[in-house]
Amino acid sequence: MNFPQSQKLSPYFRAGAKPTLDLVQKFNQLSIQESLDLWNRKEDKLSTDICLNLLEKCRKKKDLILTKHVHTLICDSGMENDIIIGNYIVPILAECGDVIGAELVLNRITSRNVYSWTSVILGFLKCGNPRYALEVYDKMREDGVYANSHTFVIILKIYGCLRDLKKGEEAHFNIIKVGYERDVFVGTALVDMYIKCGSLSYAQHVFDKMPIHNVVSWNALAMGYAQHGPLMRVFECFNQMVLEHISPDDVTFLCGLKVCSNLRALCDGQRLHEELTKIGFELDGIVGNTLIDMYAKCSAIDEACHVFDKLPNRNVISWNALISGYIEDGSVHEALKYYEKMQINCILPDVVTLMFALRAYHTISAIDRIQWTHIEIVKRGFEGDCMIGNTLINVYCKCDFLEEAQNVFNELSNHSVVSWNVLITGYVESGCDGNALQCFEDMQKVGIVPDVITFVSILKCCTNVIDIVKGRELHTYMIQTGLKFDLFLSNT
Repeated sequence: MNFPQSQKLSPYFRAGAKPTLDLVQKFNQLSIQESLDLWNRKEDKLSTDICLNLLEKCRKKKDLILTKHVHTLICDSGMENDIIIGNYIVPILAECGDVIGAELVLNRITSRNVYSWTSVILGFLKCGNPRYALEVYDKMREDGVYANSHTFVIILKIYGCLRDLKKGEEAHFNIIKVGYERDVFVGTALVDMYIKCGSLSYAQHVFDKMPIHNVVSWNALAMGYAQHGPLMRVFECFNQMVLEHISPDDVTFLCGLKVCSNLRALCDGQRLHEELTKIGFELDGIVGNTLIDMYAKCSAIDEACHVFDKLPNRNVISWNALISGYIEDGSVHEALKYYEKMQINCILPDVVTLMFALRAYHTISAIDRIQWTHIEIVKRGFEGDCMIGNTLINVYCKCDFLEEAQNVFNELSNHSVVSWNVLITGYVESGCDGNALQCFEDMQKVGIVPDVITFVSILKCCTNVIDIVKGRELHTYMIQTGLKFDLFLSNT
């Protein structure tokens, strides 16, 4: 784009006169570049209306380079400190992703309104800096600017993210003082904040006092029960919102289907599926994938396959859900058939798919396919991934390929207690008790604290080698760490 240079600007950039209605209408019809060219040719003085017209065009395009250019021209014209223009520039810069620039303008202008402050607070939250967003909020209050409903929604979101219940309660008190507690968006934000802070009873109390509910507020409450329980309350939420004539959306159905998966509640899942069909909901993307997963988890693999076949677009998650379902159902050959099909359909397996494939190949003792999959994992650069690495170690150990298991372990970028446990258990089950005890010592040397599973394997190892001294040492260690009270360990 060929922008006019600021040093060549005509007197049109000097503030003062009001433009004619024809001129404003002409600007409305032009692109940003055309507006800038026309602006540069005019001999009239710059007006607030023309500035706002250009800034609004920048807002719609979300183009930071254009926004900064227009901002520079406004600064050169001396209009940045105009009450209307200054407070218009700040939110646009924040929306276009330049929250630092937005804050700089905010600090320069003399009359800052709540919209400018709120846009900067939101900008820092979106940038992943919620604590600094709160510092900006404190500055706003010191500046004597009162929060509006939108500000409170953002602040409550921050307190929820930080799990700061005390500050959230303080904000709730301030909301009641200014009378925003009846606002549906503020009420929903309060519900969400209390849920994220683990106070579901307060969330329910706030929800019950809201004069009106929308689908978002119902979803917030339902997701709270889905996370913290009791899970059956999610279905109550669904039924109640239908009674209030509020149509469920994709979030509602996702929440309900995930609960059905967790509870293995096939009948409730089928009812939700019927509702989806009744309202003509497109079974695509995440809803379709969640439906497959629900049927698979409920051991209704035929229904899962039926949904899969009807999906207009299948991604790797769709294939993973079905393959996982077949493995859990014991239909390993069917799972591998779909694993091969997805590759024929040019769907590249991800880490999760490859983990399922390893499990399936181990079940049918196909060591050559396990090794082939291992090569694929290395090719794709996944070997350092802890989850797939642990799966590889596990299948190699169970196939008695201990050297390969140890090599995979050595290649892992990070050794968690799970990684050590898989290797130790593999050595113990293969009768290599000396290797298992060496691993146990090595993991402590690198600062990994053994857990219950580690001790179960090592105690079994001590029994195998009849090492009473080592067994007593472990017993002492267990007492020191409090693990001796674990029932399974005590029996071991």
